[in-house]
Amino acid sequence: MIVQDKIENMEYFGAVQFFKEKANKSLAKYPGVKVITNPVFRSTGWRLNDDEALSDGDWIVTDSQGNCKIYSNNQFKELFSCEDEGKNFFRQVPFKYEAIQFNEKEVEKYGLIRFPMLTKKVNFTDGELHYKNVKRTDFFGKLFNMYTTEKQPTVKAEVYYQLKDNTPNIRKVVHDGDWIVTDKEGKSEIYSPDEFRHLFDKASEDK
Repeated sequence: MIVQDKIENMEYFGAVQFFKEKANKSLAKYPGVKVITNPVFRSTGWRLNDDEALSDGDWIVTDSQGNCKIYSNNQFKELFSCEDEGKNFFRQVPFKYEAIQFNEKEVEKYGLIRFPMLTKKVNFTDGELHYKNVKRTDFFGKLFNMYTTEKQPTVKAEVYYQLKDNTPNIRKVVHDGDWIVTDKEGKSEIYSPDEFRHLFDKASEDK
């Protein structure tokens, strides 16, 4: 199933498009932008916060913390949509993902056919102790048909499934009913049913 980030969870941004012609007249619309001149090549350039170089048509995007970042025109059109054109408010376009719900009974029957991002693990632990009468094998045991009581611990095998990805700080083990969400880079993350409902909507085009 194709899902996307919930619209209401997407952040707002401010954005202004950079044009050299306007910048040559005034930098009032472009706070943080400075002119860089090269006397050797007699060229003029512009940088944002003395760091990133600007090209004609780039967008300067500002988040709610006042941090600025440069996007090309194509990147900007792909990542942002206009929320209020008069105030230059934009909202991040929801990303789309492939989502699949983990079904333990299905996996027990068919294996991980539909879950190539997972791997099977088995954890062995000692269970309860059981006592059993066992025939002695020493000389007197055989002679007098003697028995002894032995402790026989049971071993419990716990089967579980986890992501193959070793990225730190993400949940690894999946439980029945959890959702596995994979982005366009092939990175998967696990969400509980409640988390999934809160963070994602079914995309309009299920392709």
